[in-house]
Amino acid sequence: MVERLRTSAETELTFAARGWGVIGPTADDAAAETVLNEIHANSIGHARWLVLGWIGTHPDAHAPVLRRSWRIEEACRAGGIPTLTLRLAPLVGPKSPFWLELVGGAGRLAGRPIQPVLERDVVTLLQRILAGDGPRAGWYEVCGPDIVTLGELADIARSAQPSGAELGFWEPDFSVLREQPLVEPEIWVNAFGIEAASVLRGMGERVA
Repeated sequence: MVERLRTSAETELTFAARGWGVIGPTADDAAAETVLNEIHANSIGHARWLVLGWIGTHPDAHAPVLRRSWRIEEACRAGGIPTLTLRLAPLVGPKSPFWLELVGGAGRLAGRPIQPVLERDVVTLLQRILAGDGPRAGWYEVCGPDIVTLGELADIARSAQPSGAELGFWEPDFSVLREQPLVEPEIWVNAFGIEAASVLRGMGERVA
């Protein structure tokens, strides 16, 4: 997820050139320890941290990745380096793994309400950060304006994707989707001056 977003957002300038160290959700405890060691050492000399995670990050979360993300956020904040944390809703776009996976249906979480965000809006957000616009520290929950069930979103995905489309995967996985609360998109939208688009309209238009 992190590499895909970075590749889409970076133009002439990279995050490293701007002094940002970028950290995303870790796959397991061993990977988390490696990241935590880098944070404590700051051997690369980052001027600030950008931490990308999932909405639902909490020290008492059931999903291990959410607990690991909390530890990473806390380590960055405790290190005295300015830290900007973005906790993300599921990312939706024509090629996003989450969207492609929905083509096969929502499974046992079909009734779960979520607030997906268009991936292109998150890319725009990262471009704003690269350009030095908006807050340089703090934490924000990044979601779209629509509250929709996974089942409803899967119906749109099946209609929008051509037969034989490539397969995706759950991003975030089911354990995270179960724990993502509904949040207020106005907070991050106002902070960064971005008008988050409707996922239902943005992806539904592709059906017409």
